[in-house]
Amino acid sequence: MLEHTARIVERSPRIMINPLVDDFDAEVRAFRAKRDGALSAKDGWLSTIGLVILEEGHNELSFGTVTVTGDTVRVVASDGARLTRSGEPIRERKLKPDQDEDVLQEGRVSHQLIRRGDTLAIRTRDPGSALRQSFRGSEWFPANPLFRVSARAVPLEHPRTRELTYSVAAKESVVVDYLLAFNWGGVMYSLEPIVEPKRLFVQFRDLTNGDATSEIGRYLYAPLPQQGRTVLDFNQALNPGCAYSPHVMWPVPPKRNMLYVHIDAGEKAPHRGP
Repeated sequence: MLEHTARIVERSPRIMINPLVDDFDAEVRAFRAKRDGALSAKDGWLSTIGLVILEEGHNELSFGTVTVTGDTVRVVASDGARLTRSGEPIRERKLKPDQDEDVLQEGRVSHQLIRRGDTLAIRTRDPGSALRQSFRGSEWFPANPLFRVSARAVPLEHPRTRELTYSVAAKESVVVDYLLAFNWGGVMYSLEPIVEPKRLFVQFRDLTNGDATSEIGRYLYAPLPQQGRTVLDFNQALNPGCAYSPHVMWPVPPKRNMLYVHIDAGEKAPHRGP
């Protein structure tokens, strides 16, 4: 069992702050529709059918040889493989990670070089995958404005570096400058965010994981703090990509982001079967 690391940082009378937009229900409907659109897109998680971790040197793949020399990655198509890039046939080419213009097409199937930390991999997608074809929409808890809370950014006395571990192979280091503290049921909890250029990436686990929600945990995005505060909307909590496909490299929530409460909000575990 994970240790209790989503710490109680203070106790106070219950004050539930719920910043709302003019039409909460309309916002929820729009968010869920956008989510389903992203999942079912040709390049969404449901189309991900393969992942090959690359080693230094030659890597023999179904479509050719991918050679890694330090930070340089070069692909040479195998005889009979019909690879294209931006509609143009290619035989040999250097690849840059996570670049849409460097996606290689092989019929309807695509191959893309990705980097997570120091790990390089080739991700393969097929818009005709069984997962994508059988997708009938995601399942959600009932929308509840009480699960939208105001959070305070609490600076750490000394910023620290922690290791971010992925569901497959990769690791990388991230710097943590502050925690997000919020009041729930009269108790103050805190979560450790990852600060992106334009938003916060907040991973968490709670008591619904492995039952109503995905085993690995969930995540949500939040605005960058303004005047020391932001909003955590657990109605927008989502399953990680690896909950849909085992071929997705996804960061695992840190142990300290375990919430020992039931967060009955946001996206439920993916439906399996017909």
